[in-house]
Amino acid sequence: MSWRRIIPPAVFALLASGCGTLIGNTGPVDEKSSSYSVIDLSKPGGGWERANGREPKLPSTAIPDRAYRSKSSASVIAINSECRPAVRSSATYGEGELRSLTQTLYLGATKVTDWNERMTEIDGVPALHTLFKGRISNEVVKMSSFVLGVRGCVYYLIFVSRPDVFSVDEPTFRRFVSSFQLKGRSVD
Repeated sequence: MSWRRIIPPAVFALLASGCGTLIGNTGPVDEKSSSYSVIDLSKPGGGWERANGREPKLPSTAIPDRAYRSKSSASVIAINSECRPAVRSSATYGEGELRSLTQTLYLGATKVTDWNERMTEIDGVPALHTLFKGRISNEVVKMSSFVLGVRGCVYYLIFVSRPDVFSVDEPTFRRFVSSFQLKGRSVD
């Protein structure tokens, strides 16, 4: 089976399993965030194209806000947000909360090896960076993600690749992550 057909469904399967989480005890997430910006990887000459993620069976919060596929390797870089309208505090999420959200995101992964995680910051907001190899939809993949939460919204920045091309496309993912900016910048 072609990697061009495998990796995008794997990303959507991950998002369907993980990004419909509950925030607090108030019910499912039902809104996307419009309070951030990231670079557009699909600009001409960049080697990436928009991935079509419209799966009618998935809730809207499980469909990435943006997803890009490498034209040469089929690697996928995606961002997804999930917000709960009633939860609009400016408080950031702590390490325990981010770890729980990350573990929920990867519920569909099996045969996980080389799991590494560390706390970092993205645009001044605490974020958990996770890197691992595993199987999704019965295909071996290497994944990197950053999960952060602020003002009642959680942001998932995800990179999925075949292990043999991971290092080729990872710099693009790093550039994508470093471009993430919250609008209305106060995060305290």
